[in-house]
Amino acid sequence: MQPLLDDGLSLAAINSPCSCVVSGTTDAISELQKQLASQNIESRVLHTSHAFHSHLMQPMLGSLCSC
Repeated sequence: MQPLLDDGLSLAAINSPCSCVVSGTTDAISELQKQLASQNIESRVLHTSHAFHSHLMQPMLGSLCSC
């Protein structure tokens, strides 16, 4: 999966050697799905409210911790 990730995507979780979760913006995920489909790689969208395991949460760090 790593070669398909760009600035708009993050590898959020590795569930098994053949299953992982990628998080990112809606547009970035849509583009990734197109790339995967063109390579006959199965994917599906997980319906969540936030991409908690991604770079998209960076702006929240200041308000969540006093590091």
